[in-house]
Amino acid sequence: MKYSEAVKYLEELPRFTRKHGLEQTRVFLDRLGAPDERMAEQGTLVAHVAGTNGKGSVCQYLSEMFLAAGAHVALFTSPHLVDTRERIRFDREEIPEEAFCRLLETVREKAGSGEAGPTYFETLFLIAELWFAEQRPDVVVLETGLGGRLDATNVVRHKDVCVITRIGLDHMQYLGSTVAAIAGEKAGILRAGVPAVVLSEPEEARKVFETRARALSCPLFVVKPGDFSACPADGRSIDFSLRYRYDCKDFPGEGAAELRIDARLRTPALYQGENASLALVAAGLFRGGRDAFCGGNRAPLSEQTMARGVSEAFWEGRMEEILPGVFLDGGHNPDGIGAFLRSVAAVPLPAGGRRLLLFSAVSDKQVGAMAKEILDSGLFAQITAVPMQNERGLSAEQLGQILQNVQGAGSAGKVGGESDGAATKRGAADGYSAGCGVAMRESVPDGFRALLAEKRPEDLAFAAGSLYLVGMIKELCGRVSQ
Repeated sequence: MKYSEAVKYLEELPRFTRKHGLEQTRVFLDRLGAPDERMAEQGTLVAHVAGTNGKGSVCQYLSEMFLAAGAHVALFTSPHLVDTRERIRFDREEIPEEAFCRLLETVREKAGSGEAGPTYFETLFLIAELWFAEQRPDVVVLETGLGGRLDATNVVRHKDVCVITRIGLDHMQYLGSTVAAIAGEKAGILRAGVPAVVLSEPEEARKVFETRARALSCPLFVVKPGDFSACPADGRSIDFSLRYRYDCKDFPGEGAAELRIDARLRTPALYQGENASLALVAAGLFRGGRDAFCGGNRAPLSEQTMARGVSEAFWEGRMEEILPGVFLDGGHNPDGIGAFLRSVAAVPLPAGGRRLLLFSAVSDKQVGAMAKEILDSGLFAQITAVPMQNERGLSAEQLGQILQNVQGAGSAGKVGGESDGAATKRGAADGYSAGCGVAMRESVPDGFRALLAEKRPEDLAFAAGSLYLVGMIKELCGRVSQ
Protein backbone atom coordinates (compact mmCIF):
# COMPACT_ATOMS: atom_id res chain seq x y z
CA MET A 1 0.00 0.00 0.00
CA LYS A 2 1.29 3.44 -0.93
CA TYR A 3 0.96 6.32 1.52
CA SER A 4 -1.48 8.15 -0.76
CA GLU A 5 -3.65 5.01 -0.80
CA ALA A 6 -3.49 4.80 2.98
CA VAL A 7 -4.66 8.40 3.34
CA LYS A 8 -7.48 7.80 0.85
CA TYR A 9 -8.61 4.74 2.82
CA LEU A 10 -8.64 6.74 6.06
CA GLU A 11 -10.55 9.64 4.56
CA GLU A 12 -13.31 7.27 3.52
CA LEU A 13 -13.79 6.05 7.10
CA PRO A 14 -16.52 7.61 9.27
CA ARG A 15 -15.30 10.58 11.32
CA PHE A 16 -18.28 12.06 13.11
CA THR A 17 -21.29 9.88 12.33
CA ARG A 18 -20.29 6.65 14.07
CA LYS A 19 -18.31 5.87 17.18
CA HIS A 20 -17.67 2.63 19.01
CA GLY A 21 -17.95 2.28 22.77
CA LEU A 22 -14.76 1.95 24.81
CA GLU A 23 -15.30 -1.78 25.25
CA GLN A 24 -15.18 -2.32 21.48
CA THR A 25 -12.18 0.00 21.08
CA ARG A 26 -10.37 -1.98 23.75
CA VAL A 27 -11.23 -5.16 21.85
CA PHE A 28 -9.52 -3.64 18.82
CA LEU A 29 -6.49 -2.78 20.95
CA ASP A 30 -6.32 -6.28 22.40
CA ARG A 31 -6.52 -7.85 18.93
CA LEU A 32 -3.35 -5.91 18.22
CA GLY A 33 -1.56 -7.41 21.20
CA ALA A 34 -2.44 -4.78 23.82
CA PRO A 35 0.43 -2.40 23.01
CA ASP A 36 -0.61 -0.15 25.90
CA GLU A 37 0.01 -2.96 28.38
CA ARG A 38 3.33 -3.85 26.74
CA MET A 39 4.49 -0.26 27.24
CA ALA A 40 3.27 -0.27 30.85
CA GLU A 41 5.35 -3.39 31.50
CA GLN A 42 8.36 -1.52 30.10
CA GLY A 43 7.80 1.32 32.59
CA THR A 44 6.51 3.86 30.10
CA LEU A 45 4.90 6.92 31.67
CA VAL A 46 1.58 8.10 30.23
CA ALA A 47 0.23 11.66 30.35
CA HIS A 48 -3.37 12.03 29.17
CA VAL A 49 -4.70 15.47 28.18
CA ALA A 50 -8.30 16.58 27.58
CA GLY A 51 -10.10 19.94 27.44
CA THR A 52 -11.81 22.35 25.06
CA ASN A 53 -8.92 24.68 24.17
CA GLY A 54 -5.19 24.24 24.62
CA LYS A 55 -4.87 20.43 24.60
CA GLY A 56 -2.31 20.26 21.82
CA SER A 57 -0.23 23.05 23.32
CA VAL A 58 -0.13 21.35 26.73
CA CYS A 59 0.92 18.11 25.04
CA GLN A 60 3.71 19.90 23.20
CA TYR A 61 4.98 21.59 26.37
CA LEU A 62 4.97 18.26 28.21
CA SER A 63 6.75 16.54 25.36
CA GLU A 64 9.49 19.16 25.14
CA MET A 65 10.13 19.09 28.89
CA PHE A 66 10.66 15.34 28.92
CA LEU A 67 12.79 15.54 25.77
CA ALA A 68 14.92 18.22 27.43
CA ALA A 69 15.49 15.76 30.29
CA GLY A 70 16.82 13.11 27.90
CA ALA A 71 13.72 10.94 27.67
CA HIS A 72 12.35 9.34 24.52
CA VAL A 73 8.87 10.76 24.00
CA ALA A 74 5.92 9.55 21.92
CA LEU A 75 3.26 12.16 21.10
CA PHE A 76 -0.27 11.60 19.77
CA THR A 77 -2.29 14.73 18.89
CA SER A 78 -5.16 15.85 16.70
CA PRO A 79 -6.12 17.23 14.34
CA HIS A 80 -3.31 17.49 11.84
CA LEU A 81 -2.77 20.65 9.83
CA VAL A 82 -1.29 19.38 6.56
CA ASP A 83 -0.12 15.75 6.78
CA THR A 84 -1.95 12.99 8.67
CA ARG A 85 1.36 11.73 10.06
CA GLU A 86 1.70 14.92 12.14
CA ARG A 87 -0.56 13.23 14.69
CA ILE A 88 1.94 10.47 15.50
CA ARG A 89 5.46 11.52 16.52
CA PHE A 90 8.39 9.97 18.30
CA ASP A 91 11.19 12.25 19.53
CA ARG A 92 9.67 15.05 17.40
CA GLU A 93 9.78 12.98 14.18
CA GLU A 94 6.59 12.02 12.38
CA ILE A 95 5.93 8.34 11.85
CA PRO A 96 7.58 7.30 8.53
CA GLU A 97 5.27 6.65 5.59
CA GLU A 98 6.44 3.03 5.39
CA ALA A 99 5.62 2.36 9.03
CA PHE A 100 2.27 4.15 8.74
CA CYS A 101 1.22 1.99 5.80
CA ARG A 102 2.52 -1.21 7.36
CA LEU A 103 0.69 -0.62 10.63
CA LEU A 104 -2.51 0.42 8.87
CA GLU A 105 -2.45 -2.97 7.13
CA THR A 106 -1.98 -4.61 10.55
CA VAL A 107 -4.97 -2.72 11.95
CA ARG A 108 -7.13 -3.68 8.98
CA GLU A 109 -6.08 -7.31 9.22
CA LYS A 110 -6.43 -7.79 12.98
CA ALA A 111 -8.95 -5.17 14.13
CA GLY A 112 -11.17 -5.26 11.05
CA SER A 113 -12.28 -2.83 8.38
CA GLY A 114 -15.50 -1.39 7.01
CA GLU A 115 -18.52 -0.98 9.26
CA ALA A 116 -17.22 -3.60 11.70
CA GLY A 117 -13.80 -2.03 11.97
CA PRO A 118 -12.40 1.02 13.76
CA THR A 119 -13.36 4.56 12.76
CA TYR A 120 -10.99 7.20 11.36
CA PHE A 121 -9.81 8.42 14.76
CA GLU A 122 -9.72 4.95 16.30
CA THR A 123 -7.57 3.71 13.42
CA LEU A 124 -5.06 6.52 13.87
CA PHE A 125 -4.93 5.90 17.61
CA LEU A 126 -4.36 2.18 17.07
CA ILE A 127 -1.57 2.88 14.56
CA ALA A 128 -0.01 5.23 17.11
CA GLU A 129 -0.12 2.67 19.91
CA LEU A 130 1.51 0.03 17.71
CA TRP A 131 4.22 2.43 16.55
CA PHE A 132 4.93 3.67 20.05
CA ALA A 133 5.23 0.12 21.42
CA GLU A 134 7.81 -0.63 18.72
CA GLN A 135 9.84 2.46 19.66
CA ARG A 136 9.80 1.72 23.42
CA PRO A 137 9.32 5.31 24.64
CA ASP A 138 10.00 6.51 28.17
CA VAL A 139 6.94 8.78 28.01
CA VAL A 140 3.72 8.74 25.97
CA VAL A 141 1.69 11.96 25.75
CA LEU A 142 -1.88 11.42 24.53
CA GLU A 143 -4.33 14.11 23.45
CA THR A 144 -8.01 13.22 23.37
CA GLY A 145 -9.83 13.74 20.11
CA LEU A 146 -13.33 14.64 21.31
CA GLY A 147 -14.56 14.75 24.88
CA GLY A 148 -12.76 12.33 27.16
CA ARG A 149 -15.01 9.76 28.80
CA LEU A 150 -15.80 7.98 25.54
CA ASP A 151 -12.72 9.04 23.58
CA ALA A 152 -10.69 6.23 22.03
CA THR A 153 -7.55 7.33 23.88
CA ASN A 154 -9.31 6.64 27.18
CA VAL A 155 -8.95 2.88 26.69
CA VAL A 156 -5.31 2.91 27.81
CA ARG A 157 -5.09 0.93 31.02
CA HIS A 158 -2.23 2.79 32.65
CA LYS A 159 -1.88 6.54 33.26
CA ASP A 160 0.53 8.54 35.41
CA VAL A 161 -1.01 12.00 35.18
CA CYS A 162 -4.13 13.56 33.66
CA VAL A 163 -4.46 17.18 32.58
CA ILE A 164 -7.67 19.00 31.70
CA THR A 165 -7.32 22.35 29.95
CA ARG A 166 -9.78 25.24 29.76
CA ILE A 167 -13.41 24.19 29.30
CA GLY A 168 -15.75 26.10 27.01
CA LEU A 169 -18.83 25.57 24.88
CA ASP A 170 -17.82 23.52 21.87
CA HIS A 171 -18.99 20.25 20.24
CA MET A 172 -22.21 20.73 22.20
CA GLN A 173 -24.12 18.34 19.93
CA TYR A 174 -21.87 15.56 21.28
CA LEU A 175 -20.82 16.68 24.77
CA GLY A 176 -23.71 18.67 26.26
CA SER A 177 -25.03 22.21 26.24
CA THR A 178 -23.52 23.52 29.48
CA VAL A 179 -19.99 24.00 30.80
CA ALA A 180 -20.74 21.55 33.62
CA ALA A 181 -21.96 18.87 31.21
CA ILE A 182 -18.92 19.26 28.98
CA ALA A 183 -16.62 19.21 32.02
CA GLY A 184 -18.25 15.96 33.06
CA GLU A 185 -17.30 14.38 29.75
CA LYS A 186 -13.72 15.67 30.03
CA ALA A 187 -13.49 14.44 33.64
CA GLY A 188 -14.04 10.94 32.27
CA ILE A 189 -10.29 10.64 31.68
CA LEU A 190 -9.56 10.72 35.44
CA ARG A 191 -8.48 7.44 37.03
CA ALA A 192 -8.50 6.24 40.60
CA GLY A 193 -5.44 7.46 42.46
CA VAL A 194 -3.87 9.13 39.41
CA PRO A 195 -2.94 12.81 39.96
CA ALA A 196 -4.80 15.36 37.86
CA VAL A 197 -4.10 19.00 36.98
CA VAL A 198 -6.93 21.42 36.16
CA LEU A 199 -7.71 25.15 36.09
CA SER A 200 -9.60 26.99 38.82
CA GLU A 201 -11.92 28.50 36.21
CA PRO A 202 -14.54 28.41 34.98
CA GLU A 203 -15.93 27.60 38.40
CA GLU A 204 -18.65 25.30 37.04
CA ALA A 205 -15.99 23.09 35.47
CA ARG A 206 -13.69 23.10 38.51
CA LYS A 207 -16.52 21.93 40.78
CA VAL A 208 -17.16 18.99 38.46
CA PHE A 209 -13.49 18.04 38.54
CA GLU A 210 -13.31 18.33 42.32
CA THR A 211 -16.33 16.07 42.75
CA ARG A 212 -14.97 13.48 40.36
CA ALA A 213 -11.49 13.58 41.90
CA ARG A 214 -12.91 13.02 45.40
CA ALA A 215 -14.90 10.04 44.17
CA LEU A 216 -11.77 8.50 42.64
CA SER A 217 -9.32 9.59 45.36
CA CYS A 218 -7.32 11.50 42.76
CA PRO A 219 -4.78 14.03 44.03
CA LEU A 220 -6.06 17.22 42.35
CA PHE A 221 -3.80 20.17 41.57
CA VAL A 222 -5.58 23.39 40.65
CA VAL A 223 -3.83 26.16 38.69
CA LYS A 224 -5.15 29.65 39.48
CA PRO A 225 -4.66 32.89 37.53
CA GLY A 226 -2.48 34.27 40.31
CA ASP A 227 -0.05 31.35 40.03
CA PHE A 228 1.51 32.60 36.80
CA SER A 229 2.13 35.68 34.68
CA ALA A 230 2.54 36.02 30.93
CA CYS A 231 3.58 39.40 29.53
CA PRO A 232 4.43 40.39 25.93
CA ALA A 233 8.20 40.62 25.56
CA ASP A 234 9.04 41.80 22.06
CA GLY A 235 5.86 41.26 20.07
CA ARG A 236 6.95 37.74 19.16
CA SER A 237 7.51 36.10 22.55
CA ILE A 238 6.28 36.10 26.15
CA ASP A 239 8.04 36.60 29.46
CA PHE A 240 6.55 33.87 31.61
CA SER A 241 6.73 33.17 35.33
CA LEU A 242 5.14 30.43 37.46
CA ARG A 243 5.09 30.13 41.24
CA TYR A 244 3.09 27.09 42.25
CA ARG A 245 2.78 25.43 45.65
CA TYR A 246 1.56 21.85 45.66
CA ASP A 247 -1.00 21.92 48.46
CA CYS A 248 -2.01 18.28 48.24
CA LYS A 249 -0.83 15.89 50.99
CA ASP A 250 -0.40 13.20 48.35
CA PHE A 251 2.31 15.09 46.48
CA PRO A 252 4.50 12.23 45.22
CA GLY A 253 7.85 14.04 45.14
CA GLU A 254 10.35 14.07 47.99
CA GLY A 255 11.75 17.52 47.26
CA ALA A 256 10.30 20.95 47.91
CA ALA A 257 6.59 21.20 47.20
CA GLU A 258 6.92 24.47 45.32
CA LEU A 259 7.65 25.04 41.66
CA ARG A 260 9.47 28.22 40.56
CA ILE A 261 9.87 28.67 36.79
CA ASP A 262 10.92 31.69 34.73
CA ALA A 263 11.11 31.33 30.96
CA ARG A 264 10.61 33.11 27.67
CA LEU A 265 7.97 31.37 25.55
CA ARG A 266 8.43 31.31 21.76
CA THR A 267 5.01 32.75 20.95
CA PRO A 268 3.05 36.00 21.10
CA ALA A 269 -0.04 34.03 22.15
CA LEU A 270 -0.78 35.19 25.69
CA TYR A 271 -3.03 32.17 26.28
CA GLN A 272 0.02 29.93 26.16
CA GLY A 273 0.96 31.09 29.63
CA GLU A 274 -2.02 29.17 30.96
CA ASN A 275 -1.20 26.09 28.91
CA ALA A 276 2.48 26.14 29.89
CA SER A 277 1.44 26.40 33.56
CA LEU A 278 -0.77 23.32 33.33
CA ALA A 279 2.02 21.35 31.66
CA LEU A 280 4.64 22.52 34.17
CA VAL A 281 2.52 21.62 37.20
CA ALA A 282 1.88 18.18 35.69
CA ALA A 283 5.58 17.65 34.89
CA GLY A 284 6.52 18.90 38.37
CA LEU A 285 4.86 15.81 39.82
CA PHE A 286 7.79 13.79 38.51
CA ARG A 287 10.52 15.66 40.33
CA GLY A 288 12.19 14.66 43.56
CA GLY A 289 12.61 11.08 44.70
CA ARG A 290 10.35 9.53 42.07
CA ASP A 291 12.31 8.26 39.06
CA ALA A 292 10.36 9.72 36.17
CA PHE A 293 12.03 7.66 33.47
CA CYS A 294 12.32 4.26 35.15
CA GLY A 295 15.77 3.76 33.66
CA GLY A 296 17.73 5.40 36.44
CA ASN A 297 20.41 6.96 34.25
CA ARG A 298 18.72 9.90 32.55
CA ALA A 299 18.82 13.59 33.42
CA PRO A 300 16.47 14.60 36.25
CA LEU A 301 13.39 16.64 35.48
CA SER A 302 14.71 19.67 37.33
CA GLU A 303 13.22 23.15 37.30
CA GLN A 304 16.03 24.24 34.97
CA THR A 305 15.23 21.39 32.58
CA MET A 306 11.53 22.19 32.69
CA ALA A 307 12.18 25.88 31.98
CA ARG A 308 14.37 24.93 29.01
CA GLY A 309 11.68 22.61 27.69
CA VAL A 310 8.88 25.18 27.68
CA SER A 311 11.25 27.79 26.24
CA GLU A 312 12.06 25.53 23.30
CA ALA A 313 8.48 24.37 22.68
CA PHE A 314 6.56 25.62 19.68
CA TRP A 315 3.10 24.52 18.56
CA GLU A 316 2.11 25.27 14.98
CA GLY A 317 -1.00 27.25 14.15
CA ARG A 318 -1.22 29.13 17.45
CA MET A 319 -0.36 32.76 16.72
CA GLU A 320 2.24 31.37 14.33
CA GLU A 321 4.02 33.99 12.23
CA ILE A 322 4.34 32.28 8.86
CA LEU A 323 5.46 35.40 6.96
CA PRO A 324 6.64 38.77 8.31
CA GLY A 325 3.62 40.32 10.01
CA VAL A 326 1.28 37.45 9.01
CA PHE A 327 -0.07 35.25 11.81
CA LEU A 328 -2.19 32.08 11.86
CA ASP A 329 -4.26 31.02 14.86
CA GLY A 330 -6.44 27.97 15.34
CA GLY A 331 -9.09 29.64 17.52
CA HIS A 332 -12.36 28.02 16.43
CA ASN A 333 -14.89 28.63 19.22
CA PRO A 334 -15.88 31.71 21.23
CA ASP A 335 -13.35 31.08 24.02
CA GLY A 336 -10.60 30.38 21.51
CA ILE A 337 -11.43 33.50 19.51
CA GLY A 338 -11.45 35.57 22.69
CA ALA A 339 -7.96 34.32 23.58
CA PHE A 340 -6.81 34.99 20.01
CA LEU A 341 -8.10 38.58 20.13
CA ARG A 342 -6.29 39.32 23.40
CA SER A 343 -3.08 38.12 21.81
CA VAL A 344 -3.70 40.16 18.64
CA ALA A 345 -4.10 43.30 20.74
CA ALA A 346 -0.77 42.58 22.47
CA VAL A 347 1.26 42.43 19.23
CA PRO A 348 2.64 45.97 18.67
CA LEU A 349 1.10 47.65 15.63
CA PRO A 350 3.57 49.77 13.62
CA ALA A 351 2.76 53.46 13.22
CA GLY A 352 0.06 53.98 10.61
CA GLY A 353 -0.60 50.27 10.36
CA ARG A 354 -3.89 48.39 10.13
CA ARG A 355 -4.94 44.93 11.28
CA LEU A 356 -6.44 42.68 8.60
CA LEU A 357 -8.23 39.39 9.19
CA LEU A 358 -8.97 36.35 7.03
CA PHE A 359 -11.84 34.43 8.61
CA SER A 360 -13.53 31.10 8.02
CA ALA A 361 -15.43 28.58 10.13
CA VAL A 362 -17.25 25.28 9.92
CA SER A 363 -21.00 24.97 10.13
CA ASP A 364 -21.23 23.20 13.49
CA LYS A 365 -19.46 25.98 15.41
CA GLN A 366 -20.92 29.07 17.11
CA VAL A 367 -20.03 31.25 14.16
CA GLY A 368 -22.30 34.15 15.15
CA ALA A 369 -20.77 34.35 18.62
CA MET A 370 -17.27 34.23 17.14
CA ALA A 371 -18.13 36.97 14.64
CA LYS A 372 -19.55 39.14 17.41
CA GLU A 373 -16.36 38.83 19.46
CA ILE A 374 -14.25 39.75 16.43
CA LEU A 375 -16.34 42.79 15.54
CA ASP A 376 -16.78 43.88 19.15
CA SER A 377 -13.02 43.99 19.54
CA GLY A 378 -12.69 46.81 17.00
CA LEU A 379 -9.25 45.48 16.16
CA PHE A 380 -9.58 44.98 12.42
CA ALA A 381 -9.88 47.49 9.61
CA GLN A 382 -10.79 44.77 7.09
CA ILE A 383 -12.23 41.26 7.44
CA THR A 384 -12.29 38.86 4.51
CA ALA A 385 -14.55 35.81 4.70
CA VAL A 386 -13.58 32.68 2.78
CA PRO A 387 -15.19 29.24 2.46
CA MET A 388 -13.30 26.01 3.08
CA GLN A 389 -13.68 23.31 0.49
CA ASN A 390 -14.92 20.53 2.77
CA GLU A 391 -18.25 19.11 3.81
CA ARG A 392 -18.36 21.08 7.07
CA GLY A 393 -17.38 24.50 5.73
CA LEU A 394 -19.70 27.47 5.34
CA SER A 395 -19.86 29.33 2.05
CA ALA A 396 -18.35 32.80 1.65
CA GLU A 397 -21.86 34.21 1.33
CA GLN A 398 -22.99 32.57 4.58
CA LEU A 399 -19.93 33.81 6.45
CA GLY A 400 -20.20 37.28 4.96
CA GLN A 401 -23.89 37.48 5.86
CA ILE A 402 -23.18 36.46 9.46
CA LEU A 403 -20.50 39.15 9.76
CA GLN A 404 -22.70 41.78 8.14
CA ASN A 405 -25.69 40.86 10.35
CA VAL A 406 -23.60 41.22 13.49
CA GLN A 407 -22.07 44.43 12.20
CA GLY A 408 -25.49 45.80 11.35
CA ALA A 409 -26.67 45.08 14.88
CA GLY A 410 -24.18 47.67 16.12
CA SER A 411 -21.36 45.44 17.39
CA ALA A 412 -18.50 47.01 15.48
CA GLY A 413 -16.39 49.71 17.01
CA LYS A 414 -16.03 48.46 20.60
CA VAL A 415 -12.79 47.34 22.20
CA GLY A 416 -13.55 45.00 25.08
CA GLY A 417 -16.04 46.83 27.28
CA GLU A 418 -15.35 50.33 25.88
CA SER A 419 -17.99 52.64 24.55
CA ASP A 420 -18.16 53.41 20.86
CA GLY A 421 -16.71 56.86 21.51
CA ALA A 422 -13.76 55.51 23.47
CA ALA A 423 -13.04 52.96 20.75
CA THR A 424 -13.17 55.61 18.06
CA LYS A 425 -10.81 57.83 20.04
CA ARG A 426 -8.39 54.92 20.39
CA GLY A 427 -8.69 54.25 16.71
CA ALA A 428 -7.15 57.56 15.72
CA ALA A 429 -3.94 56.74 17.58
CA ASP A 430 -3.74 52.96 17.75
CA GLY A 431 -5.09 51.68 14.46
CA TYR A 432 -8.46 50.57 15.84
CA SER A 433 -11.38 51.23 13.55
CA ALA A 434 -14.90 52.27 14.42
CA GLY A 435 -15.93 50.88 11.04
CA CYS A 436 -14.79 47.56 9.61
CA GLY A 437 -14.98 46.54 5.96
CA VAL A 438 -16.27 43.04 5.23
CA ALA A 439 -15.30 41.37 1.96
CA MET A 440 -15.93 37.92 0.52
CA ARG A 441 -13.64 35.71 -1.56
CA GLU A 442 -14.48 32.45 -3.26
CA SER A 443 -11.71 30.24 -1.83
CA VAL A 444 -8.94 30.10 0.77
CA PRO A 445 -6.18 30.57 -1.84
CA ASP A 446 -8.02 33.53 -3.35
CA GLY A 447 -8.62 35.09 0.05
CA PHE A 448 -5.06 34.56 1.26
CA ARG A 449 -3.55 36.05 -1.89
CA ALA A 450 -5.90 39.02 -1.54
CA LEU A 451 -4.83 39.42 2.09
CA LEU A 452 -1.15 39.52 1.11
CA ALA A 453 -1.88 41.94 -1.74
CA GLU A 454 -3.82 44.26 0.60
CA LYS A 455 -1.21 44.15 3.36
CA ARG A 456 1.23 47.07 3.46
CA PRO A 457 4.59 46.75 5.25
CA GLU A 458 3.22 48.54 8.33
CA ASP A 459 0.09 46.36 8.50
CA LEU A 460 -0.43 43.15 10.48
CA ALA A 461 -2.46 40.31 8.94
CA PHE A 462 -4.13 37.42 10.75
CA ALA A 463 -6.10 34.30 9.83
CA ALA A 464 -8.35 32.53 12.34
CA GLY A 465 -11.65 30.71 12.85
CA SER A 466 -10.69 27.11 12.10
CA LEU A 467 -7.73 24.75 12.26
CA TYR A 468 -8.78 23.61 8.79
CA LEU A 469 -8.15 27.16 7.58
CA VAL A 470 -4.73 27.17 9.26
CA GLY A 471 -3.82 23.89 7.59
CA MET A 472 -4.94 25.07 4.15
CA ILE A 473 -2.90 28.26 4.43
CA LYS A 474 0.20 26.41 5.68
CA GLU A 475 -0.06 24.06 2.72
CA LEU A 476 -0.52 27.01 0.39
CA CYS A 477 2.03 29.30 1.99
CA GLY A 478 5.14 27.89 0.34
CA ARG A 479 3.73 28.58 -3.11
CA VAL A 480 2.26 31.99 -2.26
CA SER A 481 5.32 33.38 -0.52
CA GLN A 482 7.82 32.46 -3.23
